[in-house]
Amino acid sequence: MRVTHGVAEAIDRTAALALLLKGALTEVPRDTLLDPAYAPVRAAAPGWAPAVTEIAGGGTYRAEGWGVTIIGGANVVHSIEAALWAAATADTYRDAILAAINLVNDTDMTAAIAGALVGALWGEEAIPTPWLDALKWRNHIEGMGEELRAAAQDRAPAGARAG
Repeated sequence: MRVTHGVAEAIDRTAALALLLKGALTEVPRDTLLDPAYAPVRAAAPGWAPAVTEIAGGGTYRAEGWGVTIIGGANVVHSIEAALWAAATADTYRDAILAAINLVNDTDMTAAIAGALVGALWGEEAIPTPWLDALKWRNHIEGMGEELRAAAQDRAPAGARAG
């Protein structure tokens, strides 16, 4: 992140996103995860740039009418905000991604971030089958995913390993 987006806000919001992804992958419910009081983000936020506390901890992406003026991808900060908005307001994976894509500017980055978050929340089965069928290098990507899963499982504490 620092190489291409070295601004403190971008780094801090990416760190907040990582905490949200970790929560989603450990099956924290969406309403809990995206709540401004979500403990892992709130605990980390005091040392971060004030904007992270505002977005990740303060939940401005949930504000009444905020989605009307939201833009995606003007920079990484806006992309993460827009992705949080899409994840917070959509009821399906498809709707979250389409909401992110329909924002202006760098929508591929916004949709990728939203896709990671709602994918972590709802799993592969939530992705529309035609989208998966059209995915280039799908077998390769799925293979890398299985390798990552196996590596994470190998590193997990003994009591946390599925088996």
